[in-house]
Amino acid sequence: MARQQRSQKTRDDIVVEAARLINERTWDHASMKDFTRNAGVTTGAVYFHFANKEAIALTIIDEYNKRTQRDAEEILQQHLPAMETILLTIAKFTRAILKDPIVQAGARLTSQPLVFDNPPVLPWTAWSTVHVQNLTRAIQEGDVKPEIDVDRYASYAIGTYAGVFIFSGLLNGLNDLLERVSDLSIILISSYVVPEKQAYWAQRALEICDATQPPLQLSTSGRLER
Repeated sequence: MARQQRSQKTRDDIVVEAARLINERTWDHASMKDFTRNAGVTTGAVYFHFANKEAIALTIIDEYNKRTQRDAEEILQQHLPAMETILLTIAKFTRAILKDPIVQAGARLTSQPLVFDNPPVLPWTAWSTVHVQNLTRAIQEGDVKPEIDVDRYASYAIGTYAGVFIFSGLLNGLNDLLERVSDLSIILISSYVVPEKQAYWAQRALEICDATQPPLQLSTSGRLER
């Protein structure tokens, strides 16, 4: 049992340190030797657990998906209004990207399709499914316009978030990611929430994101402004 625990710890250490390196250097500039050195283990230990660099990346993505979907499920189990669930889920995911090296590395790797011969799509489809379910419930609760196509809108929202993540990383090293996500939430609210509830949910988005810089706001007339 003790040997198994040590082996699992070694494996976990390799994965965490690999994630940190991917976040610092990008995938292309991180090597198996780097993973070995940063985890403080032997080369043999790394290859005992992982056949190659791609195997480590796929393990990071799998753990990333488990953690983020678990977070989403925990929020869902609170039985809050669907719009509240959407905003809380987006904010929690964003904060996890900023604090958890596994989640950040997973987001980076799944946003770089050229990393793999067969890019993993499960994180994308899982998030799309969650968003479709929440939007469908938000329509039933009277917060979202009934005429929207939830499948297409979910795909658009998830894809736009990915763009915001990449853009923030390129321009500001993710330092303004929460502010950009706050802006994105309000822009989306202005397009799919019923007019009479847009101001309320825009305010909730501001409160939930609690961004450090002034984000967009939705005026009572429906205008986006700072």
